[in-house]
Amino acid sequence: MSSGRKTSIYLSDSLIEKIGCYPITKRMPGKAVSTMVDRHLIIYSAEKASLKKIFTEEELDSLSMICRGVIWEPAEKIRDGVLHQIQDCSDSMLEQYNLRRAEIENKLHSLTVSQQYTLVELLERIMNTQVAS
Repeated sequence: MSSGRKTSIYLSDSLIEKIGCYPITKRMPGKAVSTMVDRHLIIYSAEKASLKKIFTEEELDSLSMICRGVIWEPAEKIRDGVLHQIQDCSDSMLEQYNLRRAEIENKLHSLTVSQQYTLVELLERIMNTQVAS
């Protein structure tokens, strides 16, 4: 038996259905969530490495500052969300963060869906690290 910490989370009926739990399958919600989190972290690691080849550390820091305060829920909001944040920024704000609009928009526009979701996760982690410092 694996060790770990037992926790309780709320799952809506639609989320239970989306992750493929009972009654459709015999899969228990806790196991389904644990499996999905494990898979998510593997994808996150791989995509994080690809994003670090696309964006500089400075760009990631700047994007995290620009996206500070954005609530990325529901998850569908993430699709092209960072690109929309940049498109909504004034030129002076982008200059303040040393970002060139065309260059950063091209990079964001070229991302796969998986990279977009990973980017938001990465930006939130950067922001949380900055806040904790």
